[in-house]
Amino acid sequence: MTTVSPQVSNPDVVIVGAGAGGLAAAWRLTTEGAWVVVLEAGRQYQPAEDYPQTKPDFELHTFPYNPVSDEMGLARYGFGPAQEVGPEWEGYRSC
Repeated sequence: MTTVSPQVSNPDVVIVGAGAGGLAAAWRLTTEGAWVVVLEAGRQYQPAEDYPQTKPDFELHTFPYNPVSDEMGLARYGFGPAQEVGPEWEGYRSC
């Protein structure tokens, strides 16, 4: 039987998504003493076993799953159609 610590079952903050923003928020909140739970829908793997960054040649090994397509070859990510940017947005352009 797995036990769950009280902090995990009753966190101060729940962050959905372990992307750059979610992990940055989790790091900052934990450094300030908050109990944080991060939920991630990505495939679970064991970093020390599947992608051991402590070995001198870790970058020569492939990541444990394909970040572009899933097990059935379907794209993991998609993009909507490009939208025309009207002149009212000129002040936001970088070039």
